[in-house]
Amino acid sequence: MTNDQELFKELDKTIISKVKIGNGEFISVKGKGTVAIESITGLKYITDVLYVPDIDQNLLSVGQLIEKGFKVIFEDKWCMIKDAKGRDVFKVKMRAKSFALNLMEDEQIAFSSTVSNAELWHRRLGHFHHVGLLYMQKQNLVKGVPLLEDKLADCVACQYGKQTRRPFPQTAWRAMHKLFCWIYFLKSKSEVANVFWKYKAWVENQSSCRMQKIRSNNGKEYTNEIFDKFCEKADIEHQLTTPYTPQQNGVKRDKLDKKAEPGVFIGYSNSSKAYRIFQPQNGKILVSRDVKFMEDRQWNWEESIKMKLPKVPQYFDEDIDDVPVRGIRSLSDVYERNNVAVFEPAEFEEAKKDDKWIEAMKEELRMIEKNDTWELVDRPQHRKVIGVKWVYRTKLNADGSVNKYKARLVVKGYSQVFGVDFSENFAPVARLDTIRMLLALTAQKGWKTYQLDVKSAFLNGYLQEEIYVEQPEGFQVKGQEEKVYLLKKALYGLKQAPRAWYSRIDEHLQSLGFVKSPSEATLYVKGTDANLIVVSVYVDDLLVTGSNEKLVKEFKAEMLKVFEMTDLGLMSYFLGMEVKQDHDGVFISQKKYAKEILNKFHMDDCKRTSTPMNQKEKFSKDDGTEKVDESQYRSSIDDMRSTTGFCFSFGSGIFSWSSKKQDVIAQSTVEAEYVAANATVNQAIWIRKILADLHMKQNEPTQIHVDNQAAIAISNDSVFHGKTKHFKIKLYHLREEQKDGEVKLLYCKTEDQNCRCVNQGSTKS
Repeated sequence: MTNDQELFKELDKTIISKVKIGNGEFISVKGKGTVAIESITGLKYITDVLYVPDIDQNLLSVGQLIEKGFKVIFEDKWCMIKDAKGRDVFKVKMRAKSFALNLMEDEQIAFSSTVSNAELWHRRLGHFHHVGLLYMQKQNLVKGVPLLEDKLADCVACQYGKQTRRPFPQTAWRAMHKLFCWIYFLKSKSEVANVFWKYKAWVENQSSCRMQKIRSNNGKEYTNEIFDKFCEKADIEHQLTTPYTPQQNGVKRDKLDKKAEPGVFIGYSNSSKAYRIFQPQNGKILVSRDVKFMEDRQWNWEESIKMKLPKVPQYFDEDIDDVPVRGIRSLSDVYERNNVAVFEPAEFEEAKKDDKWIEAMKEELRMIEKNDTWELVDRPQHRKVIGVKWVYRTKLNADGSVNKYKARLVVKGYSQVFGVDFSENFAPVARLDTIRMLLALTAQKGWKTYQLDVKSAFLNGYLQEEIYVEQPEGFQVKGQEEKVYLLKKALYGLKQAPRAWYSRIDEHLQSLGFVKSPSEATLYVKGTDANLIVVSVYVDDLLVTGSNEKLVKEFKAEMLKVFEMTDLGLMSYFLGMEVKQDHDGVFISQKKYAKEILNKFHMDDCKRTSTPMNQKEKFSKDDGTEKVDESQYRSSIDDMRSTTGFCFSFGSGIFSWSSKKQDVIAQSTVEAEYVAANATVNQAIWIRKILADLHMKQNEPTQIHVDNQAAIAISNDSVFHGKTKHFKIKLYHLREEQKDGEVKLLYCKTEDQNCRCVNQGSTKS
């Protein structure tokens, strides 16, 4: 697909349809045709190219290349695409763990091809072997077989059905009387170790020979702790046969299992003469000696191995907004895998080859010069000069599209010495609880929350120390390369840069009449009631809300006069949270983050489920998985600490929650509930202070719902003295808060507790 109409040599605009992209939306197709591209080998054509004006970048489908007979090989940080005859068509180097093709730069063209004749006739004739194909063609036994010049490539389907075992060569030495057998009747497999002990003693006594080695299969009766200790005590070497290879144990047993399984070679077995093979499709590691290596292939880590058979395109008709649509093709999977690659160069030498990164670096230097951040001076004799480096980042929108390319000049702060180059470096940031509380407040009051992004925020912080840095790579002043910069203001990477910026923004906001919250150092309030403005600072992002839209606009205009910043309008994307504000309320989601997590663990195509986990899951003694040592399991996880869970709601939405293990070991259920209630009260007191700073003081006590009546009784009176005398400090603290009217503990049934969702499995309801 392409959005450039000038690339078409032939374009049929009568072909109009819509195509479904990765986010589920439909975009219009305005035609289909042929694109001509001039390369060093001549004029090449790409056929069946869709003209889609609404896409941002040209898309080349790897899947369609494979369907047309191309081979895609990833090897040694290169992506090579070959035609059916093995001739190179593409050769692209990996950058930032991705592959992107620049046709204008590399002059590489993908053009139409077909599946090789040898592979095509191999499939047509039921995966007939290559020698047979050549014989038929030579003897003219089948009409229509062309000249088969290509060598038949390794066929995965043939490996599934035709894989054979390697032969078992005869060894020079054979044990005497190897067919002698003894039979013992056992009630259970657990008796194997005791019976074998008696067998060993009898055999050694009868033969006058000491038993040195034994060989067994991998059954649990032979691979348990008791049997291993027995062998260790008797100095017997215990050899294990390779799984699914009973021939190594002297007895041949035919199997009806599939003859081969695909996998990835990861090493050699330490306990047997075999290979260790990892199976990505089920996460298991197999040990086998019968392995067929396909060294010209690599595993497809994106999806399970599939047969590369010809696919029939699927078409379906849908009506979107009552507009008749014909021939809509679902390309969600193709679009996701062919989306625009985002490159972030690791070093300057790579970045200087791209104009957009060069412009980003120039923009950074313009900001530094505009802020009067440094001055060029002679290199000092008795002061250390700190190095700098370029760091490149791509800022994305909430939907994953590129917002802007950012180059940051960063000081190598790791070389700074405490007490010499800096002293204090702590700078507070807004808590997520505070930000969600503001959003809940704006939803209840009907306000709007706006977002401001300070450009190069750290460059605005004034320095108290004398700091010298090197000139940035690629932008040294001609004729003065030996000079260095003396910093007047902070740069990113300096240990004290965050604190310097916070001091600057704190001073400026207070000069505008804002009052800093004593309970939240990044929360600023100005005015009351109908003239209230609230500002929350998170590094270089400012969130602004209030009851008076006119005052909010005036505040933003005042800030733009002093700082170089971008007015992002209504808050929509912040710290991974997607925020939607409308007249029905404020809605927070993390759809993009969830998709990234699913993609990270290769679960983007997994089946949906109603709940994260089954609340009524019943565990059996043997669930079919590999058993573990129970003593080690209990010693690693069972620390006897209870889990505290609480949540607070403002209006109809929960904005603050917690689920973590308690710091102390509770000696009873009552004590565990009381410790949890105390932690909840502490959070409630902090929230009440924040609301008071926002001129929304709570006159009534905050109701804390506890599902333990004994814990509530202890908070009200000195009952159960013998069970509570060892945690009096927490006891008296909770009582005092109730006495002062700050909180009030109320009983509720366990099934009515809203906060169960933070530490227990949930149902569909």
